[in-house]
Amino acid sequence: MKLRGTATLAIALGAVATAGCVPTFGFEEGDITGAAGADAGQDVDASLDGAGEADASIDAPDDVSESSADAAGDVDAGDADASPDADACVSTCNAGQASCMGADIARCALQAGGCYAFAAAEACPTNQTCSGNQCILACSDSCSVGQKRCSGGGPQSCDLQTSGCYGWTPGAACTGGQTCSGGACVGACSNVCTLGATRCSGALVQACESQPNGCTDWGATSACSAATCVGATATTYACAGAGACASQTTACPYACVSGACTGVCVPGAKQCKAGATTVAQTCSAAGQWGDQACPSNSACTGGSCLATPLSCAAGGDGLSNCGPGGNQSCCTSLTVPGGTVQLDSTHTATVSDYKLDKYEITVGRFRKFVDAVVAGWTPAAGAGKHTHLNGGSGLSNGSGGYEPGWDVAWSASLATTKGAWDANLACDSTYQTWTGAPGTNEKRPTNCATWFETAAFCLWDGGFLPSEAEWQYAAAGGSENRAYPWGSTVPGANTSLAVYGCYWGGTGTCTGVANIAPVGSVAAGNGKWGQSDLAGNVWE
Repeated sequence: MKLRGTATLAIALGAVATAGCVPTFGFEEGDITGAAGADAGQDVDASLDGAGEADASIDAPDDVSESSADAAGDVDAGDADASPDADACVSTCNAGQASCMGADIARCALQAGGCYAFAAAEACPTNQTCSGNQCILACSDSCSVGQKRCSGGGPQSCDLQTSGCYGWTPGAACTGGQTCSGGACVGACSNVCTLGATRCSGALVQACESQPNGCTDWGATSACSAATCVGATATTYACAGAGACASQTTACPYACVSGACTGVCVPGAKQCKAGATTVAQTCSAAGQWGDQACPSNSACTGGSCLATPLSCAAGGDGLSNCGPGGNQSCCTSLTVPGGTVQLDSTHTATVSDYKLDKYEITVGRFRKFVDAVVAGWTPAAGAGKHTHLNGGSGLSNGSGGYEPGWDVAWSASLATTKGAWDANLACDSTYQTWTGAPGTNEKRPTNCATWFETAAFCLWDGGFLPSEAEWQYAAAGGSENRAYPWGSTVPGANTSLAVYGCYWGGTGTCTGVANIAPVGSVAAGNGKWGQSDLAGNVWE
């Protein structure tokens, strides 16, 4: 996979091949510590053979390795900056969930892309409004059913009103020398309550007062304090018990507005609009997504508009049609939050936030790089360092030295003619994905590339190869130290979790490149932060 944000000349796990890159922008300050391969770029020979060539073997997919899986042979891809997924299909709610959008209600439903998202908001039934993510009566009870009182010289009863709430229904004034007491016309009044006492009348507090007839009776009502928000916590007040206002707090899943839970997203969150590669969305304070059209020559990645990487700028097969739905940028790059991972039984590594390409580097993307090198491009001396670490020196080797970046002598390992590139990438006539001219393999991962070729690709495309620590951190789900990128479930004799064992395009008998899937074909096997094919398909 290609990292963007820093540069490392270290190889990913296992034998070398083409791995994805890390973007060179949008990273938090941090460091990579620990042993065993975390020095990125200091021990290239560990994955190269005696002649300096990368081991270009291909995973004849009969074996899904564990969290350090996916070794040697594939080019993972990526770009961009931000978080969540660029334009991937990601469920943003759970089936059956509901959320208020103002006075209307939005319900979570299965969308055409196969993910769950909130459908268009619908109006609540007549006399109702949305509050607490459900439709409730727009009014509030001003009294409790069965209650009576005196008002205006006559009795009033608490009845169901046309609004759907309970309220006071006035009756005729008392006549014939009678007076109203206790909500009824009587010959002589009597005290109904103790002066100053209170009771609940619906959500309101009702006080015992002196009446014009000289007796006490339940009189005026008063509302409790207005509902409030503190962050995403809603607090409401209503009469309870013996006529006193009581509070109730609710932790809102998204946002709190005017004391009520509302919204469909967490304020400040970012994402790319589903099905729109050039529209970024930011969640407002009210928990609603707001659209932002990306400028020309840029696309949305992880919720931000970013300049399109060179390899995907033109769009086309293997450039802008990746993923299960064939509608995602093949340069999508996803944020991996920093943390610590167990490298082996004795060593750990700590990494800062970085971005790692979602997809293995496609043949279509690598073809753009080959064109650039044939036209004369080569990496600059020292390129590809983690310049955000150690005052710009990059990764430390643990003994006082730092990664050197690209050595111009390595440029001799890059072919200068199209014919030479075609020969170099033709390592196996049965399983190689490269073709001399664009064909049916443009969305498949590039294999047969050396470490030098892969590192140079990442530099040309604005990133660098991940260090072993960065790659393993993403593959193992960070501190979760997963057995497989997707979790602990052992894959079966199929491709439900990973492309391996020649079950893709076959039944377990290997026949050739048809057993290698287009990148990102098995979304269920994605890693914790959304990267695809961290195990299976071809080796890293």
